[in-house]
Amino acid sequence: MKALTPKQHEFLARCIARAHAANAGGQFGTAAGWCRKALEVEPGLPEAWYNLGLALSGQGQASEGTEALLKAAAGVRDNPDAQNSIGLQLFRNGADAQAEQCLQRALELAPDFAFAHSNLGLLRNRQNRLEEARAALSKAIALQPRLAAAHANLACTLNAQRNFAAGEAACRTALQLEAGLPVAWSNLGCALFGLHRTDEAEAACRKALALEPGLAEPHTVLAGILMARGAYREALDEFAIGLGKDPFNIEALSSRLFCLNYVPGSSPSAMLAAASAFDAAASRGVTPFSSWECDPHPERKLRIGLVSGDLRRHPVGYFLEGPLRELDKAAFEIVAYSSYPKRDDQSEVLASHCAAWTDVTGTSDAELARRIHQDRIDILVDLSGHSEHNRLGVFVRKPAPVQATWLGYFATTGVRAIDWKIGDSWATPEGEEDHFSERIWRLPDSCFCAYPPRDAPGVGELPSRAAGFVTYGCFNNFFKINDRVIEVWSRILRADMSGRLFLKSSQLADGNLHPSLAARFGRHGIAPERLVLEASGSYASYLAAYGRVDIALDPFPYTGGATTAEGLWMGVPVVTLKGDRFISHQGESLLHAAGLSEWIASSEEEYVGIALAAASDRDALSSARAGLRAKVGRSPLFDAPRFARHLGSAWRGMWREWCASRGTAG
Repeated sequence: MKALTPKQHEFLARCIARAHAANAGGQFGTAAGWCRKALEVEPGLPEAWYNLGLALSGQGQASEGTEALLKAAAGVRDNPDAQNSIGLQLFRNGADAQAEQCLQRALELAPDFAFAHSNLGLLRNRQNRLEEARAALSKAIALQPRLAAAHANLACTLNAQRNFAAGEAACRTALQLEAGLPVAWSNLGCALFGLHRTDEAEAACRKALALEPGLAEPHTVLAGILMARGAYREALDEFAIGLGKDPFNIEALSSRLFCLNYVPGSSPSAMLAAASAFDAAASRGVTPFSSWECDPHPERKLRIGLVSGDLRRHPVGYFLEGPLRELDKAAFEIVAYSSYPKRDDQSEVLASHCAAWTDVTGTSDAELARRIHQDRIDILVDLSGHSEHNRLGVFVRKPAPVQATWLGYFATTGVRAIDWKIGDSWATPEGEEDHFSERIWRLPDSCFCAYPPRDAPGVGELPSRAAGFVTYGCFNNFFKINDRVIEVWSRILRADMSGRLFLKSSQLADGNLHPSLAARFGRHGIAPERLVLEASGSYASYLAAYGRVDIALDPFPYTGGATTAEGLWMGVPVVTLKGDRFISHQGESLLHAAGLSEWIASSEEEYVGIALAAASDRDALSSARAGLRAKVGRSPLFDAPRFARHLGSAWRGMWREWCASRGTAG
């Protein structure tokens, strides 16, 4: 290669300096121009390729930017600083495998390079390899205790492990070291939101955005805060802003879908479109499995894989217990993959009915998909959907020949690789198939099976007998209480002037929400003293609290699930409103299965009428309460053996259809 002249060296230095300055100022087109001028003179110049990679990435051309960065990395194989910097930018481009190679190379060259350990921890966070992330970040902090970014990145890990108090402490340490570190403020907002300190969380997120307006993550937290305040439209706006900055953020895409479920009037077609956008992002760069080492015999014993972050004290865990207890173990072998970082007593109960149980919290989607494929799972069942700790990124990889989604989320996942949505004639009625990317498999009674809570006290007397007034109650997730629900409930309270409304949810641990909630009811003429607001507490105390409720009121359009079944078991009838999609049909499904269809309203007016009519006849209400546990206990809703037979038949039918598609139907 011909040697460069001094003038050429000077020219290259000038080009790189100007490209660097342009990138720093956000003038990415200008930076790219200077880089290309340099590359005309010296095609292999690493600094030019690196700055071109930054410029192209800044222009939204992540793929082209990644190619340029890899060319830079090839030219600086023995420079740990360069490998670390390139690895970090590759991470930002979503090129995780290439980022890992650069960061690992940096650490091969410099094992005590704290910045590289910190950046590797950041990468492990995104890969869901949380213990490895924690180890890498702890190493960085041990090497360089005053490295603020490492403490902030550690907070991200701790937040993902739901250790929000420790996450807050790590952020506070980072901010003591570097008060203007945007990511520390962003992660602090997440930790404070997890601790139900919404006002402080909002302030932290606003500070992060003031310091670095290009951040996307604070918008997801702000959207959650707005949802807690009932400002769903504003929450959707926050999601839109964040996704405008990071359109492939699958966590934000999932959270936006969850928000749409709470919004009155959000159309199923809009939700399907949003779910499809998630699938497009999650499938980016993924090559799904197209062959499986599963014997395509239609009648053999099947291996069923269950994937969820909710195999614990959670509605999914409660609805799953009865079917797992009663499922035909000669026909089905259950393998559970739990993506929640902690295991509780309900997890132990579920695990006792599984052939295998694996904690997958520290496993990336690609690794878990390979594990499931190697486990020869025949039917893989999603039990989280777009809820927290979901692993839909595994399902897009199609590690099992048949995939279905059941409990945990009550709309379409949008994931094309999932074949079936398990529903019933009430939750997924004929004519609503176009709400889903999945095909519908309807169970005969209901797609829900309740199991008697082990912690349940006996059913007490009707509380209004002693209190002298009727207490209406709702123990659902606070996010479900939108302004339309408040308006309808206020109509009931205005008609029953002595009545009280008892709301109980985990979000109400945040006292800052109480005044705003009282104000929302106040706009409809309901005084604050007519509201009883409590945090959830233990499961036993939660169930016991039904002893203070005469009539439960179901929210809408996001109706109750486990709360409805638990209320019925505690002798409390539930008024629900007929809806127009799965999430607003689930109350219908539960009450039809329980033999209580008379509590299903076809309009808001009828909803109010059912509640007031029941409140006006306390003798009938008292009699219904006394016999309700026995009645629902005999119904299909609590008939676990019956449900298990139906579920087993569904799985067998799905499998037979797949075998038939392979030409092995008999």
